[in-house]
Amino acid sequence: MTSEPSRVRPKKRGAASLLRNTAFLCVVVAVVLIMAGIFFVTRSGVFAVREVLPEGLCLVNEGDVKTLLGAVQGENLFLLDTNALAHKVELHPLVEKAWFERRLPHTLVLKVVERNPVALILTGDRLIEVDKYGAVLRFFDMWPDSSCPVLTGIEIPNVVGPGQLIEDEALVKALGCLAVAPADLKNHIEEIHVEAVGAIKLYLDTRVEIRLGISDSYAGKLRELAELIKNEKVLSARYVDMTSDRHTIMPW
Repeated sequence: MTSEPSRVRPKKRGAASLLRNTAFLCVVVAVVLIMAGIFFVTRSGVFAVREVLPEGLCLVNEGDVKTLLGAVQGENLFLLDTNALAHKVELHPLVEKAWFERRLPHTLVLKVVERNPVALILTGDRLIEVDKYGAVLRFFDMWPDSSCPVLTGIEIPNVVGPGQLIEDEALVKALGCLAVAPADLKNHIEEIHVEAVGAIKLYLDTRVEIRLGISDSYAGKLRELAELIKNEKVLSARYVDMTSDRHTIMPW
C-alpha cells in the first residue's frame, strides 16, 4: 500500500522562512534605531556643554582653570576628549590630579585634587611654598598667612618655577623629617634647619631649639619629642639636645 506524500513539510519550511525574515527585519530595525540614537546623541544640541562645574578647588583660582580648559561650551558632551582636558588642568602647579564626569544633559563636572603645601623655604627676600615632594607651588614676597613650617639651610637653584621639583639633599632630609613627625608635634614646629653637615635642628613655636643631630630616620626621636613637649619644663627650656640616647634639657 503506497503512502501519500506528506503535506506538513512545506508548511514548516514556510514558517522557518517567515521566522528568518522576521529576525532579519528586527535586526535592521535595531540597527536603524541605534544609528538614529547615535546621531541624536552626537548631533543634538540637547547634549551641548553649557556649564563646567569645578569641584575641589581651594587654593586654585577657578578663572585659571577655565583659562587652561579653553572654550568647551557648545561642544558635545559625549565627543569631548576629557582625558586631554584633564591633562590641561594638571599643568597648573597647584593641581595634583584632575578628571571629569558627565552630568546629563549639558554639564561637565571637573574633579580636582590639589597639591597640599607642607612647608615654606626662606631664600633671599622671598618665600617658596612646596608640597611634600619638594615641588614648587607658589612664591611670596611677603609673609603669607600660613601655618606651614619654614625650612632653612636649603640651596635653591637660580632658576626654578611653579610646578618644578627642587632637587636638593637638604630639602629631602627636611621634608622627610617633617613627614614622620606626629600630627600634634607638627602643630608646634615653626622651623626646620638643616646644617651643612646634615644635622637637623627644630625650632618650636615657643622658640625652644631641638637638636636632633644626624640620622637616617627621625621617626623615633620625634615620637619621643612629642611626649617631651607635654612637660612645661621642656617648653620653657633654652634647648633640648636629642643627638644621643640621653637627652639634655638646657634651661635659660
